[in-house]
Amino acid sequence: YVIWQEGSLSPETNINGGTVKSILEEGATVALDSRTIQVQAGTLNVNSGTIETNSGIAIESYDNSNNVVINVSGGTIKSKNKAIQISHSDGKTINAKLKITGGTIETEHDCAINSRSLENVIIEGGKIVSASSTAVILHSTEAKVIVGNSGDAVRVDLPMIQGGIYSINASNGFEFYDGILKGATA
Repeated sequence: YVIWQEGSLSPETNINGGTVKSILEEGATVALDSRTIQVQAGTLNVNSGTIETNSGIAIESYDNSNNVVINVSGGTIKSKNKAIQISHSDGKTINAKLKITGGTIETEHDCAINSRSLENVIIEGGKIVSASSTAVILHSTEAKVIVGNSGDAVRVDLPMIQGGIYSINASNGFEFYDGILKGATA
């Protein structure tokens, strides 16, 4: 871990520029579950800058991370595997909020966003790209992926969600108001 955020006082971390990296050196071995930023409590705001890993997960909220909020309004989040994951070790769902209003989230070999949250995944802007998998996966049957904003004029350029297989795979469906969804062609 480069950053580990936890505590009972609802801490807040703001990424406002620069680069946060966890890079595996050529030839080294590491578990594929390594993380760059682990959010166990409070709020993480990614406003600009770069969060990057060449192994594992760039940002994760895991296990008992209830009431976590992750906001992405700018910057770049890059990973060879998952870029953002909200998960629980035994497959249970948790309460963690994810809202994306800008920035770029990209991954090469896995989904860009993987969520087991009971909260809706809200994507109002930005670009989310998975080169070889589904861009956004939501496992909860109680939450939805919401793309765009129902109250604004329709935008056809953003958000842009592109997957090497599907753009979105959501157990409870999704609401689509704005943007572009791209998947593999048959």
